[in-house]
Amino acid sequence: MIVITNLTYRPAEYSYNEASLKYNHLLVNNYKLPEHKEIQHFMLKPYEARVYKL
Repeated sequence: MIVITNLTYRPAEYSYNEASLKYNHLLVNNYKLPEHKEIQHFMLKPYEARVYKL
């Protein structure tokens, strides 16, 4: 499991090449997200949080 959070009022970049994150493994999030294939980097909105199953 991986927990990704942005605890600031500014957008933040997430980048980690060691693990790909899949939409169907997304367990919890606080913003509506479009479905996505495997991703390794994206921008987090202010105060956004996501939890993925690895």
